Amino acid sequence: MIEQKIAKNLERVIKYGWNRLDLRNCGLTALPPEIFEYGKDLIIIDLGNDDYSETKNTISVIPEEIKKLKKLHRLNLANNEIL
Repeated sequence: MIEQKIAKNLERVIKYGWNRLDLRNCGLTALPPEIFEYGKDLIIIDLGNDDYSETKNTISVIPEEIKKLKKLHRLNLANNEIL
């Protein structure tokens, strides 16, 4: 189910040019590389976690490639492992 959410939301960005990517509570340990390849028009990326969720993202590093996303205005990493 989580894999389907990730694939579906990445497809919306890649295929339809959506500018918002919602990958909350997906169990990710890193940002998917497709974001940097196809997400040049992304304005919002939500990788946060809800307190009640059993499946949480545990992202601890923001890669340098994030600089490629020139239109990005909001990157939500709430409740991840960023120090």
